[in-house]
Amino acid sequence: MGDAEMRHLRNIVEEQQGAICVLQEKLSLFGVQSQQQKSEVAALRDCLLSKGLLDFEGFQVHLHRHRFAAARAMHRLSLDAHLDMVLGDKAVALVVGHFAGRSAMQALTKVSTVISPPVQDILSSLCPGHMYVCGGFEGNLALNSVERLDPSTGVWEALPPMRASRQYTCAGVVSGMIYVCGGWGGPQPVRSVERFDPHSSQWESVSPMLVARWGASAGVVAGKLFVCGGLDESRQPLSSVECFDPGVGASRNRQKAGSPGSTQGGWDVVLPMSERRGWPAACVLGGWLYVCGGRDEQREPLNSAERLRPCVGAWEHLQPMAEQRAGAAAAAAGRKLYVCGGSFGSQMLNSAERFDPKACIWETLPLMAVRRAYLSAVAVSGVINVFGGSDGTNCLGSAEKFDPDHGLWSFTPTMSEKRSGAAAIAVLG
Repeated sequence: MGDAEMRHLRNIVEEQQGAICVLQEKLSLFGVQSQQQKSEVAALRDCLLSKGLLDFEGFQVHLHRHRFAAARAMHRLSLDAHLDMVLGDKAVALVVGHFAGRSAMQALTKVSTVISPPVQDILSSLCPGHMYVCGGFEGNLALNSVERLDPSTGVWEALPPMRASRQYTCAGVVSGMIYVCGGWGGPQPVRSVERFDPHSSQWESVSPMLVARWGASAGVVAGKLFVCGGLDESRQPLSSVECFDPGVGASRNRQKAGSPGSTQGGWDVVLPMSERRGWPAACVLGGWLYVCGGRDEQREPLNSAERLRPCVGAWEHLQPMAEQRAGAAAAAAGRKLYVCGGSFGSQMLNSAERFDPKACIWETLPLMAVRRAYLSAVAVSGVINVFGGSDGTNCLGSAEKFDPDHGLWSFTPTMSEKRSGAAAIAVLG
């Protein structure tokens, strides 16, 4: 390289160095000005807050929106998908759940009936919890025993027994507490209700139902427990429905009829179902209470189904099931309703079907390994679990699960006791 070229290159480098120095001076001045602006904005904010002219939480919300809009513009991000569409992808939903945490996902279930079902699936996957089976009978003996299964270990654990022996009972979970309602308690059906606290492992009496019933089914909507149908003391099927709100004090009539030592909480009459149903299968999906099958006054099994949105207060007829079923069990997973087993006259069923509310159709599923009537069922982590029941000759202690992703039934750990007419529930976390 010649001297002339070297001088030219040196001049270019010096010019660039000069330009860099100018930029550094400007950046330094900008930094000072920026810091001054930040201080002034902070002082203005504090002044407005002290005068009561600015809501801090509202300010934070607007600030977040501005920053998010700036980030979207910088990265040219277009968001035309709604939250329920995003959470509809299970893989994405699980990632969201892991980052957001259980409390945030639980709060999401209260936001919308559309968002709630996929979020419930996320919650059950994030914190599977335990499956509880309460009461039932073996032979002619009504049971007060309770056991629970930890899905992560596959071990059944015996729990403190209920205060009363109950067969053909039903149950639901409200605010983490297990409520077991009615059933056949010996010579006649009972109105009594008791609840179990999984943290203290203690049972306590709750205000009794308005009607003594056995062979009923239950579901929880918006923090309220609904008990549907069943049989009265004359073995006649009922169309009546009643609702328990643990946050409401017992009414005057309820206080008169309440048992000694019972806790507060009120039962109210709900609009009856369109049909009488003994041994129906009930479940909650998407804010709707579904009741399927059962038997009518002529002891004929039903294939009809109906649902209730409590805030609307009117029962809606659904497409009938593929089979007539009494003593079946229902559970919900993946925004679909599953109805398993039951009886058709003297024949115990090993068939199962599921209802898609979006398409309003029933789909026949693979057969269970064992025929089961008067069984119980719960869904955990998107998997349907069925327990016990009767095969027509014997009470069963066996259990099975159905994996919707693979379309297969497989056996799960056998219960400690054989149980027919028991109630099963799942408690997360």
